[in-house]
Amino acid sequence: MSFGDRISLISLIITLIGFAIGIVKLFRTGKIVRETRQSVLDLSAKLTRYDLLTELNTSIGEMELLKQLNETNHDLAILYARLRRSLGKFRELYMPLDSAQHTVLKECISDLAEIEMQLPNKNEEILKQINNTLIKHMDKLVRLSGQLRHSLGEEHGR
Repeated sequence: MSFGDRISLISLIITLIGFAIGIVKLFRTGKIVRETRQSVLDLSAKLTRYDLLTELNTSIGEMELLKQLNETNHDLAILYARLRRSLGKFRELYMPLDSAQHTVLKECISDLAEIEMQLPNKNEEILKQINNTLIKHMDKLVRLSGQLRHSLGEEHGR
């Protein structure tokens, strides 16, 4: 084997090693890009859930305000409609809710629609029914909010 053959062989070995290193780095880079993309998607979904949880808690606060205003006989139709739309928006946006949680929101929205229809004819008895309905749904929504906060806390621990 001549000196030129040895140099060619060494060059071939170095080229193959360089090529192998390049391919390994390419695969590692692809893996890092996929992991980064998934992390960004997970973070985006989590931020959306935090926003929705804030929206739900705002709705609960509005229900408390409505309960208090019912006792002072304010014209409440606009506030009820806004609350119902807010809960509808929460339900329609992507949120990992199970069927029982969706049912809680659906019942609350349906009952709020019924309350809106009763408002023009409100009297003492209707106001008591409305307040009882609000209290019932506030309790359910507070439990739902707690479940969602708990699930977000579990994800945060991962």
